[in-house]
Amino acid sequence: EYNLVKEKVESMLGSRNQISTLEMIEYRVEHYFSTSQWAKVALLLTFTFILISMGAVALAFCGDDSISSAVWLAWTYVADPGTHADA
Repeated sequence: EYNLVKEKVESMLGSRNQISTLEMIEYRVEHYFSTSQWAKVALLLTFTFILISMGAVALAFCGDDSISSAVWLAWTYVADPGTHADA
């Protein structure tokens, strides 16, 4: 796969024969997301986990809650934001 991509890039770029590492990483990530059926699900779950984690840390830091109750509160904000409309 790498050689095929390298040949295509060389034919498109003409005199510039080098593929940078960043360009190759971008291609590999794009190829993975376009061919894998679970890549988008994994990305969504990863970002949701990061959002809940960062929210829990912020809630625990700013409030006087324990980390476990802050995680639960952050989860409820993400899972059902309508329950906090009056807060």
